[in-house]
Amino acid sequence: MLTKRLAATVVAAGALAGCSALPLSEGDDAVRTLGEARGLALPPADAATARVPDEIDHDAAVRIALGRNPELMAALSSIGFGAADVYEAARIANPMIDVARLDSDASGRLETFGIVFAFTDLLTLGARRNLAAADFTALQHDVAMHAMQTAIDARHAWFDYAAALELEALQAQVSETGIVSAELAARFRSAGNLTPRELAEQQAVSAAVRVDAIGAARRAAEARADFADALGISSGGSWQLSGTLQQPPRELTALEPVLAAASTRRMDLAAERMSADAQAERVGGENWSRWLGGLSIGGEVEREPDGTRLKGPSLSIGLPVFDTGRGRVARQQAALIQAGAAVQRVELDIENGLRRAHARLAAAYEQSQTQRDFLLPARARATSEAAAQYNFMLIGVFELLEVKQRENAGWQDYVASNRAYWQAHVELAAAAGHVLDVPQTSPLSLPGARAQPLAPHSGRDMPTHHEDNDDPNARHAMPEHHDHGAEQCRHDAN
Repeated sequence: MLTKRLAATVVAAGALAGCSALPLSEGDDAVRTLGEARGLALPPADAATARVPDEIDHDAAVRIALGRNPELMAALSSIGFGAADVYEAARIANPMIDVARLDSDASGRLETFGIVFAFTDLLTLGARRNLAAADFTALQHDVAMHAMQTAIDARHAWFDYAAALELEALQAQVSETGIVSAELAARFRSAGNLTPRELAEQQAVSAAVRVDAIGAARRAAEARADFADALGISSGGSWQLSGTLQQPPRELTALEPVLAAASTRRMDLAAERMSADAQAERVGGENWSRWLGGLSIGGEVEREPDGTRLKGPSLSIGLPVFDTGRGRVARQQAALIQAGAAVQRVELDIENGLRRAHARLAAAYEQSQTQRDFLLPARARATSEAAAQYNFMLIGVFELLEVKQRENAGWQDYVASNRAYWQAHVELAAAAGHVLDVPQTSPLSLPGARAQPLAPHSGRDMPTHHEDNDDPNARHAMPEHHDHGAEQCRHDAN
């Protein structure tokens, strides 16, 4: 009677397990929910086939990357593996059927039929199902974290490309200034007002800034390719960036609120904690299940040669005599120690990563503010004063060009500092486990008309050699005055 009840229990458990569905959609929904709670909206599945817009701002970059990035698509597909593990953990091994047919020359034929169920699977079914569910939840957090990192990488690449374009334009302006300087030097040399050494120096400076311009163009092309890689699109498309770098906000993002929220927002930390808890359950389960050995129950029917039928239950037990499972327990305990260490590692990474990112953010913020409020205005005043001195022939045109080039270099440093600020902002978001909003601030007020290459004033005479005066500006006509030096000199084509 007891055997019949056990067999009925096994059959009922197997039937109930067979009715459970593959939890694939539940896993996908959980990943979306985790992302939305952290400011991340995963696009629909058909986003990968959507048309790439002609203009991409930093928010559009995140949307495109979440729908097209191949690595993210592969990570999302791993939900299927986790769902399969949950599905299989809710099942017991299929029953084994044993059929034998033995013939005897003396007494006739003996037939045997038996069916065996792995009863150990039934005893451990609940534990296996719980562990698989915990692993599936941890996997969902891992996948959501991958999506978060994809969004962060896309925004980081956008700021890098935007800065590269700005630096390319600024360096091109500096290169034009160098070209003008070299042309002027050649004309002054033809008039006898420059020595060969001075001409060579001006030509070397011009060539150097042109080399720098080529390097800036190369870095912009590389930044475009890196940006396209982050989004999962072709860099050869007709798309362009929408918008430019913005100025940092007036107030620096505080560290403490971000640090306090990171422990609950970081999905990789949650995943590691879940994995550690699941591993602790494995250790506990291994401690008692190792004594079970192989346990199976079943029934057997035997028909004797004379037609007599024999039937009854069967029981098979593996005795833990030679192998008591201590090795399996030790292995699971070692894995538990590793899981605890992984949790501690992520906790340290969160705090140290946040402090490191915030230190970079603060340094870039201070650099940008100092350049904007002090350095660049001082450079502009120096250029204005140099232009005024040039107007009154107190300095030569090459000195004026040199001052202007230093101002242009200051603008390049300013763009680099702003790039460093926004990249640190993105890194802070990565360490915090949340997509931090980009504050709406004013775009960088990069030089426009004043960034055009300097050239000799219109209306001046061509320099001619004067034996009694070594000043190359001694034969200049008095040029018209330019207010504050803000307007650039134009080259005299004649």
